[in-house]
Amino acid sequence: MSKAQEKATKRRRHKNSKFGCPNCKKRRVKCSEDLPSCLNCIKHKTRCGYLDYTEEQLDELRAAKASLVASATSTSTGSKSELAEIDLKQLTLSRHESRGSYASSKVSPPAIKVDSPANSGSGDSFDSNPAANEPDQEPSPPQDHPVEEIGNGSVMDLDQDFDQTHFLSAKNYTLDSGVNDVFNFQAQHVTQDFDNIMSAENFEGQPIIYPVYSIHNSAGISRDSSSTPANSSFRPTRDIFNLSALGYESSSFVNDSGYDTMELDTYDKLPNAMIHPVSFEKKPRTRVDYEKGLYTFLFSVGASIANGTCPLPDIRHLFHLWLNYFISMSIRSEMMFSCLLNLTTNYLISNCLNPNQRTVAGFTELVDRTKQNNALIIVSIKHYAKVIKDLRDFLNKNEDPETCSTVSYILSLMSIYDPEATLNSINCFRDGLFSVLSYNLNLAAKNGAKAPTLIPAHMQLMINIERSVYHPSYDPTFLNEFREKYIRFGEILRSVNSNTSLTQMLTSKYNELYSFLNLVIDNIIEEISGSYDNVEHQQKILFKLMQKWAISYPIRFSVVNASSDPLEKILALFYKVFKKALYSIFPQVKYFFLRDFDSPLMLDVVITRSDFEIFKSEIDQPSNLCCNPDLYDVHKHELKSLSGYLIRLVTFLQKRIMIIYRMAVQEDSKKLFPITDVRKWRASITDISRVRSDFAAALSLSEVPVTSFTTTLLKPHHYPRRSAEQLQPEHTYDEVDFLTLKPNCLLDADFDPFLQ
Repeated sequence: MSKAQEKATKRRRHKNSKFGCPNCKKRRVKCSEDLPSCLNCIKHKTRCGYLDYTEEQLDELRAAKASLVASATSTSTGSKSELAEIDLKQLTLSRHESRGSYASSKVSPPAIKVDSPANSGSGDSFDSNPAANEPDQEPSPPQDHPVEEIGNGSVMDLDQDFDQTHFLSAKNYTLDSGVNDVFNFQAQHVTQDFDNIMSAENFEGQPIIYPVYSIHNSAGISRDSSSTPANSSFRPTRDIFNLSALGYESSSFVNDSGYDTMELDTYDKLPNAMIHPVSFEKKPRTRVDYEKGLYTFLFSVGASIANGTCPLPDIRHLFHLWLNYFISMSIRSEMMFSCLLNLTTNYLISNCLNPNQRTVAGFTELVDRTKQNNALIIVSIKHYAKVIKDLRDFLNKNEDPETCSTVSYILSLMSIYDPEATLNSINCFRDGLFSVLSYNLNLAAKNGAKAPTLIPAHMQLMINIERSVYHPSYDPTFLNEFREKYIRFGEILRSVNSNTSLTQMLTSKYNELYSFLNLVIDNIIEEISGSYDNVEHQQKILFKLMQKWAISYPIRFSVVNASSDPLEKILALFYKVFKKALYSIFPQVKYFFLRDFDSPLMLDVVITRSDFEIFKSEIDQPSNLCCNPDLYDVHKHELKSLSGYLIRLVTFLQKRIMIIYRMAVQEDSKKLFPITDVRKWRASITDISRVRSDFAAALSLSEVPVTSFTTTLLKPHHYPRRSAEQLQPEHTYDEVDFLTLKPNCLLDADFDPFLQ
């Protein structure tokens, strides 16, 4: 045998070939034998064969490595270099574990990590060559549909969710099993079930059923986090369970001791770097007793809530106070704190961090986003399990009924954002709320005691919301005019497009609302109006519609202020009008889900500014512009008129809703249509059209819908009123000038029922 052949033979022999991972054996390279994934597989972003090992194989590998280290300590100096190499690799791996760095990823670590995004680009990278950390070819993301396509009548399918296969179809990109595990995590490992949280000895009447979730860990999923590196985007599903950031163990609920002993991290600073601790002045703030404020206001409006005369602004303010009370109580109650974390995490997963074709820059980011959401789902399920456990204990021990009622309501309110939300789970949360309220009221009556203050008021408010099934549906004809105005705004948006990040966001959100608008006008309205006698079918359609809207609604439109771009303000007004229009056309959505298309977040509850300010001065004198000022000036007059149209329209819809609500909850209405047992009453609703007709006939309800707000001045008969005279819809051609908008957000010639 020649010397060259001997060298080749020696190169193919490795001391650890017996225990190396299958990938390294196949590629005939030396394996680092690190768990749970070797460094070579991490570097090349492939699924390591170790991840498929059984626990017996992993124990055998650990024992072999321990034996190798033990023998290395007693060998010659030459062998010590091998030991040093092993220790160096272990040190590198442990640094990645402790820092939580995404060394091989282009993006910053998920929000649940404790390190700053800057740490992700540290010198701990497994490979100094950045090209080695990237896939050979990364499929490009789909392009946003430009505003130019707005007239093509595109329709969004309700069942169409973002599909990662869109990235893969063009190049037949083959996923390894690790990536498939990430994408299929929810379907394969998360199971939804339903459980009665009342024990047998306390069970009286109807059970209290709530959704429960379990995470199924297959045989290949290990919970051992002792050697889990924060490797690349292609982390297998089982590694999600090993994230140390998901730990939730603490000796006390609130512990401030760590803040006083915090040390600066100087490990990765540049040579001669100056350490300069940052300090800031703590501004004094007034401490507010939210519990006292809630009860004080509740006592003042309790009688009006009971007899149905409480106006909607007071109901809105009560909800505002209740939310502040809930958040303040979360500091003192572990159950409420876990509830707050659960609903916040669900909202982040479903709305803010939802990976879709308009926010994902490529396939690698799609994997990262999906994996991050998988980790957040586990966090959410953990906190939800804590809530259900405490709720079960409190109810069975008859402790703190007000907290139980509060938690039940917030769970029902935010259930639409649950990543595992189904129609069954939404209904279960709603029925669970009424069951908890009824149980506590019945328990107080049984013991001859007065029910806690919040519970009867809470029950009355929920019953008032359920009465929305009696509300008449508004004629949707005006949406055709609304769509024409929206298309015109799209043309303006296209003409001033400056290709900035803001205009790109506006274009994306414009196209989303346009698709949604087409869907409602061309499909949903007809399907709903043709199935009033099929309550179950209506509920399915409205659930899909509500879920799509809740997930896609941009939260930044709830915080538009004076410094926002005028184009963003106009688009936010279009979204606001459409929310109210959807509820006016489908008022039964509150009967089904105890909420409408408005966001339940506090930002959407607290009105901090009037829309009239947009019309009055902010269109004429914008503080910020995302486009060329000269181009903006060309359309400024038309934009102001458009803002007047939108503000007037949303004001009319809001006033109409307030009038209808008052009619439905007044004392005579409650006598004609009583609700004593919510469960039995709901079972009696089988035809929504007939229920509405009976309600309108009993109250002599009369209303002439407006089919065109650009050619109609608002008259008294355009608002709901109790009158024996039934007027027919009219086709008027009034002279309407939206530039004459008044501070009450109606035109000078419009009738305002609240000023009479």
